[in-house]
Amino acid sequence: MLFEIQNSHELDYFHRMAYGTSKVIAEYLGKGEPYRNLKKVYSINIVYFSLGQGKGYAYHGTVDFVNMSDENDVLKLTEGQKKAFKVETVSQIFLEYYLFRVNDFNQLATSSIEEWISFLKTGEIPDNYTAQGLPDAREILRVDNLNDEDRKAYNRYVETLLFNLSVMDSSRIEGIQEGFGQGKEFGLQQGRAEGAQSEKLETAKRMKAKGFDIQTIADLTQLSVDDIEKL
Repeated sequence: MLFEIQNSHELDYFHRMAYGTSKVIAEYLGKGEPYRNLKKVYSINIVYFSLGQGKGYAYHGTVDFVNMSDENDVLKLTEGQKKAFKVETVSQIFLEYYLFRVNDFNQLATSSIEEWISFLKTGEIPDNYTAQGLPDAREILRVDNLNDEDRKAYNRYVETLLFNLSVMDSSRIEGIQEGFGQGKEFGLQQGRAEGAQSEKLETAKRMKAKGFDIQTIADLTQLSVDDIEKL
């Protein structure tokens, strides 16, 4: 998949699209490899200017071979080719182009792709947008919009969480927890556990105050949703 984002007007952008896909095809087929090993290439182009002429904002281009004497006759694959290449149509072998003219989108988003285009245009993700990937993008935006101090605190917490998970995993592997329930060691372990729980609760409280999604907080802190909702 080849992603291109173009902000300023470029008269020959169509040629750039053609060059980019051709380069990818040439680079990813090794010398001596059979042509059937050629990878399918998708060219996704997000442009912030009116490229070409058209009424729409989202365009899709494929390659078909049409009978020059009968436009209803499109060249098809043989059954053997379908089985060998694991595709149903000739166009599935060739590259595909997706072109999104972001600035030409001026309507209410009613589909997943329109939600993404709206986000690309405005940089905002309303709470009712549910397209795949947007909830994750929303959480990333929330972190990016934190002030420097809060962002550093959040990043430190994530790093600490990952470190603690790594230590716990190593402990299980190496058998360090043997004898956990005996005497002084039990008291030390219990104290560490209570301290870690207290830190998780405090971090979850701060994240909740900043507007993070409850499920995201639960995933990062390993606290239950019920515990977080009570904070």
